[in-house]
Amino acid sequence: MIMLTASLLILGGGINPAEAARHKKHTVQPQPDRFAEIVIEASTGYVLSERNADKVLYPASLSKMMTLYLTFDAIERGALRKNQMVTVSKRAASQEPSSLGLQPGESIRVEDAILAIATKSANDCAVTLAEAVGGSESHFAALMTAKARQLGMTHTHFVNASGLFNPGQVSSARDISILAQSLIHDHPRYYHYFSTDSFTYAGNTYMNHNRLMNIYPGMDGFKTGYVYASGYNLASSAVRNGTRLIGVVFGGKTAGIRNNIMAQLLDRGFASVSNIRVAELAPQQRQHPMPARRTVIVPDPAPDAAEVAADNAPQFNPTGMIVDQGDTETTDGDSHPEKDFVAAFQPRTLNTTPLTTDSGGTGWAIQIGAFASHDAGAKALQFAKTSLRGLIAGVDTIAPLMTSRGMIYRARLSGLARNDATHACRILKGNCLILTDE
Repeated sequence: MIMLTASLLILGGGINPAEAARHKKHTVQPQPDRFAEIVIEASTGYVLSERNADKVLYPASLSKMMTLYLTFDAIERGALRKNQMVTVSKRAASQEPSSLGLQPGESIRVEDAILAIATKSANDCAVTLAEAVGGSESHFAALMTAKARQLGMTHTHFVNASGLFNPGQVSSARDISILAQSLIHDHPRYYHYFSTDSFTYAGNTYMNHNRLMNIYPGMDGFKTGYVYASGYNLASSAVRNGTRLIGVVFGGKTAGIRNNIMAQLLDRGFASVSNIRVAELAPQQRQHPMPARRTVIVPDPAPDAAEVAADNAPQFNPTGMIVDQGDTETTDGDSHPEKDFVAAFQPRTLNTTPLTTDSGGTGWAIQIGAFASHDAGAKALQFAKTSLRGLIAGVDTIAPLMTSRGMIYRARLSGLARNDATHACRILKGNCLILTDE
């Protein structure tokens, strides 16, 4: 267990007395009991500890986690580019600190705005991205709330992109843990922004407000938050011995006390989970299942040169598979085996429009089996990629799912075009399904 020294207790966390005074002038008084916490195992959502986890509180800058989630969504669908320059509006420039001090009419790169939000929690950058994605901050806030509902965040409502105090901007510790889990699962390519130590812009270097990340072993994200009405909030993600935990604390009295509490909670969580096999974690608490994909059966096309070249590849025959592919999602977008969860979860709506014959985007994947352990799934993916001989590249994905028979781990190769998914399954032959969320 980490030693909680005096140096940890005095850690700062992203707000100074002058800023606190500015917040206090226009906020309601703090709630008498505004403390809440939750710690979950990240791959399953299993709750290791919680207190007041569903209490409706003010998220402050933890709201920016959703601002970035929607920004990453926009980048993924090609509506925004990391190197794109976006214009700062008068509204964005007028946001109270913390900010970069951007001026109306100035332009900033999307990636610089992301970094400024992840490290300095810059409110002017949050509004700039909100306007770039949603057209206006109010419309973007509606999109934030809609996404929250889609992810299963039942106690959350957004009215702005920054988290500056508004009585209508509310969330809960459980909901923020769901959002953190979703960021890791849905946008793994962008998670590294949350572990950025410092960010330099216009000759100024800004340190990450999450000071605990520098001293707590294995912590590599997420986000701090503070308004006078909320106290000091923190969402954290840390890995130890291959297990990732997500912790959320609302209502710390000071940044140092909040960081101290988070370190203790994570220590206890890691000690607890080390005595449990992740595959045996039962759905005893409300959990956020990993997003589903629908299965699509695509007729085999005529073999092309890539498939002919792979004809002599070793036949794919992984070990450790425990269920047949019937345990994956059906082509009916309303049918999900996630019903086995004890969950207040609203599954995302999937497009069931008949397939066309073009290659589609990169919203396709192949599933090569469901396995009794994460390691077995990972090994099967490596075997499959060897069989494909580099002809088709994708992103390794292990999608956990709790069923009535226990936890299974679905091994998938994601981020494929439709034709590539079809070709990959033809090469791998027997143990392969084509999936899409397009």
